Amino acid sequence: MEDLPYSADFDAGRRTLVVTGDIDEVTGPRLRESLTTLVEPGAPPVTVDLSDVTFLPSAAVSVLVTAVRAADQAGTGFQLVATPGTISHRVLTICGVPVGDPQHSQA
Repeated sequence: MEDLPYSADFDAGRRTLVVTGDIDEVTGPRLRESLTTLVEPGAPPVTVDLSDVTFLPSAAVSVLVTAVRAADQAGTGFQLVATPGTISHRVLTICGVPVGDPQHSQA
């Protein structure tokens, strides 16, 4: 299986950050930076779609959990989604991090 290059593209119309590829020690800080700007106080709700993430180690889970907590503290609607059966969905479920199905997402 070929790894996808990392990207985090924000769809302003859907208020969705679509993340693809590996989230590792190099790309994790880039994801953290993207998430920080989306969870500021007063920001509109946002969804983070992790369906196409190919590698999600504990450091990446930590970045996501930090964003969930920051959004909660800021009062910003925030939801992680990943297609059931994908790496992200399985890892987040095992870690006890709430993750929705992108077919039914609502931040």
